[in-house]
Amino acid sequence: MADWNPPPPERDEGSASNVVPDKDRIGDTVFSKAWVLSLLVKAVKAVDSSTSEPERESAYGSSGEGGKPGGKEEVVKGEETGVRGEAGSAAGRKEGEEREGHCTLATEVKELSEDIENDLCQLWDVSMNEDVTKYLVDHHAVDLLLEVASRSDAPRLIEICVGILGNLACQEEVCENNFANTETIASILLLLKNTDPLVLLETTRLIYTCVCHKSVFAEWINMIKVTTSVQDDLIFVLKSSTNEDLLKNVAVLLDKLLDCSDELLNDWATKDLLLAICEACEQTKLSSFDATCTFVLTMQLFATTASGTAVIVDCKEELCVVLAEYLCSVEVVDHGAATMAALSLLITLLDNLRMGLPVDILPTLRTLKTRLESSVSKDQRTISRSHDEHDGLCQQNRVAECATSTGMESPDFDPLAEKMLKMVGELVQRLDR
Repeated sequence: MADWNPPPPERDEGSASNVVPDKDRIGDTVFSKAWVLSLLVKAVKAVDSSTSEPERESAYGSSGEGGKPGGKEEVVKGEETGVRGEAGSAAGRKEGEEREGHCTLATEVKELSEDIENDLCQLWDVSMNEDVTKYLVDHHAVDLLLEVASRSDAPRLIEICVGILGNLACQEEVCENNFANTETIASILLLLKNTDPLVLLETTRLIYTCVCHKSVFAEWINMIKVTTSVQDDLIFVLKSSTNEDLLKNVAVLLDKLLDCSDELLNDWATKDLLLAICEACEQTKLSSFDATCTFVLTMQLFATTASGTAVIVDCKEELCVVLAEYLCSVEVVDHGAATMAALSLLITLLDNLRMGLPVDILPTLRTLKTRLESSVSKDQRTISRSHDEHDGLCQQNRVAECATSTGMESPDFDPLAEKMLKMVGELVQRLDR
């Protein structure tokens, strides 16, 4: 996942003011209990300074879009999740320029003061520490930060709060005890309705972190199943986002959810989702090949269900365009799993189409076949040399060295290459008829 934290706060190690008394120290860290609590209090106070009471009533009391101001229909497609600025520091990201330049909301974007933002970024950074995490959790930080994120109109404040929650959720015990109840999960899922790219970035990271913990996976999946808007929210991001990191996060999250829950896969294997993934691939094909690979793996999951296979056939034109562009990439040989998934999708289409593929992909497959043949041949020569060296060492009674140095297989050997070559050969043969 695309995750980051602000840089650590600058501290003058020689200053006496930085010496923390033992009774005020958090565990074995150098962090002060009073200092951490003061930052938590600033986060709570910041929501009141960034959102007035009448605005909160208007934005969260009468909105038809899950309590968020304006609703998604007022966001200009392709702009609300624009390219992200420099990550890491408040100074490095020109907050007002970036958010205002890529959001078209009914309400004015609220900003934090630079001092408060810097202070909260310090809290974000130290929240990765295990002792600090325990201290924050013991002081109800999860509930407080989630409340701030839910009430605030300031995107940067929401982003920081959700980012801290993502750090806290990294520890499985903390996640099990604080992120498994239905109210908390529902509140977090509601944040997917936010239209700010950086808020969505941290929200998808938080959700992914939680579903990766086996102890809370069932609770999260159950809530996602009954919260039908989650799929719509993710589809909206896939179709409209230009933010590489956000699309990468959504790709990994979708793959995790659909790969680990057959029931969710059956429910979500829809034409709308597949077309949204195809549209996202058009965005990531040049900027994030890893995200494209993950999307291809996710689309292949559709073929494991009858309803999903029907959707694949229904979206044959769009899917073939995406797969053809993917297989043209010079990197496909090095991404065996995703490439096999792409080839498998083409075989699924051929198995279910009487008139062949709607896109002439044969030249691309022939080029890929040549590259794979060259790769497999090179691997075989390398293995042959490895065996010859092995035999020579044995003849010199250096069995011990041979066992540790050769391993009987070249570290560069790709066992998937031969499988990919076989699949490409089958496709070329069928399309040549």
